Amino acid sequence: MSPHNSEELEARRIRAVRALQGGASPREVAEMVGASRTSIDNWLRRFEQEGAGGLQARQRGRPPISGRQPSALLKVRTSILSSAPKERGLWTADRVQRLLSFTLGVDISRWTVRRYLMDWGLAPPRPLAGLEARAPSLVQSWFAHEYAPLKARARRNGGVVVFFESTNVESVEERRRIYWIVGTRGEWAFLADRGQQPDAKGVLQFLNRVKQQFAGPLVLVTSRASSVTGREIKRWLDANARRLSLHPVTGPR
Repeated sequence: MSPHNSEELEARRIRAVRALQGGASPREVAEMVGASRTSIDNWLRRFEQEGAGGLQARQRGRPPISGRQPSALLKVRTSILSSAPKERGLWTADRVQRLLSFTLGVDISRWTVRRYLMDWGLAPPRPLAGLEARAPSLVQSWFAHEYAPLKARARRNGGVVVFFESTNVESVEERRRIYWIVGTRGEWAFLADRGQQPDAKGVLQFLNRVKQQFAGPLVLVTSRASSVTGREIKRWLDANARRLSLHPVTGPR
């Protein structure tokens, strides 16, 4: 980053923080200075924690391997795999991006977020990925004939259709089950659970966080219906039927 660009960036950050202090909303400020909401949040957090020095330009992008601050990256990975986000809901691209940017002291891009997640075994799966591996033609047919009507019905009720998937992350130190909400346009959110087999406690925590993440009714499509069975989970689904409905898609075993 050239000195000239650094000065321009710092001036934008100062202007943004002053506008926020003057009562402007983050959305208004983002439009005013031509930045993303994530950047505005990061700038305000730095100013609150470090003062004016926190608005100075820093290295941008993915740090080189020799300067990645392995201990800081490990801290982020451990936090993501061992706890839910402090905010309501699930881990999302925005939340992981903010945590990485704050911990590393670097403006992290979405592309970089995805690269780190892939390094950590947290690549978002495709919708119906488990079934697609076993029966690709069935999944193709379902999307061709059933997805659009289901999406239209959900929209009429003010809701959305998302997909429930799960993956495993394993290392020498830990084993985690990752529960995902994924969309057809690359959207994703997740929550980690201990162990590699689904259990009622972990699934219920995930479902409660899913409910927090989405304001309206939700249709949860899954080919992993066995992960959301059991009396406790059934009771939860019955009690929350107006907010969340399960739509199984089955195929060959």
